[in-house]
Amino acid sequence: MTHTAQTDLMPAAEMAHRAAARRSRDVDFPALLGEAFARLPAAVRARFGRHVCTAARPLVYRGTMLKMYASPLGRLLALAARLVGNPVVASNESGVACTVTLTPDTRQGGTVWHRAYHLAKGTRCATTTKRTRHTGAPVEQFNRWAGMELDITEQAGQLHFTATRYFAQWRGRLIHLPAALSPGRLTIVHRDVGAGRFRFILTLTHPLFGVLIHQDGEFSDPEDMS
Repeated sequence: MTHTAQTDLMPAAEMAHRAAARRSRDVDFPALLGEAFARLPAAVRARFGRHVCTAARPLVYRGTMLKMYASPLGRLLALAARLVGNPVVASNESGVACTVTLTPDTRQGGTVWHRAYHLAKGTRCATTTKRTRHTGAPVEQFNRWAGMELDITEQAGQLHFTATRYFAQWRGRLIHLPAALSPGRLTIVHRDVGAGRFRFILTLTHPLFGVLIHQDGEFSDPEDMS
C-alpha cells in the first residue's frame, strides 16, 4: 500500500494527533523562558508567544541588513557550510534588502526560517529550522543531520539566542563537534525598536580569529500579523 493510500485510510483523529505532534516540536518560548518571558516587550512576546504561520499563510518579515561583515575566514566557513545546507550568507555589503519567511516544517516539525539576501550580484539564501528535541531542548538545524543546540535567554528586554554546541546525527546517534573544531560562538539578538520594527544582530566569533561574521539589520512586522 502506498503512503498516500495509507494517509487516505488514516482516521481523522489520528491525522490530527500526528499534526499536533509535529506542531509540538515548535520552540515554546513562554514555557522555555518562564517568568523571563513576561519581561520581554509586548511586541516581542507577540512575535514569539504563539505560532501563526501555516503552509498557506507564511509570516514574511521585510527589512534591510544595515551592515554585513565577513572576514576571509568567515567567507570560507560560509562556503564550507554548504556541505550541511545553507545556514549562513557571508558578505561585506551594506544596505542589503532582506526577506525572512517563516513556514512550518510539516514533516519533521518546527519552523523553517528562510532568509533571502538581495545582494548586488544576486539573491543568496540561508535556511534553518528551529525546533525542539523530544526532551524539550531547543535546536536550530541546518539540514536533517546537522545543527546546533541553542541557549535562549532574556537579557535587558532582548531575546538572545546562543549556540552552545554543534552536532551531527548519524544513524540515530548524536555526535557533538569537539570544541577545538567549533566555528566559534554564535549569538543572535532580537531587539524591539518600537512601531512594529525590530533589530536582528548576528555575530559569529572565533576564540582565536575574532569576529568571522557579523550582520545587523532592521525588520518590520507583517502588516497582517495577528
